[in-house]
Amino acid sequence: ANTNRTRDMVLSSLGIVTLLNPILGYKKCAEIAREGYQQNKSIHQIVVQEQTLLTQERWDELFCFENLIHPHFQNE
Repeated sequence: ANTNRTRDMVLSSLGIVTLLNPILGYKKCAEIAREGYQQNKSIHQIVVQEQTLLTQERWDELFCFENLIHPHFQNE
């Protein structure tokens, strides 16, 4: 398996927004997912780069391989 390609596919999926529900709330995550779908943007682009809802460091912590497999939720 091509691990880089697989990682890119996971992180470009709109479904990963569900990992942010405990932090940002359902309504905000639904808005982010809708914007991503309608404007063909990644969740990362919206959350980190455009709306600065999370820092890059926090994003990396949440979306590391281990946390994607065994999520632990910590509100900011």
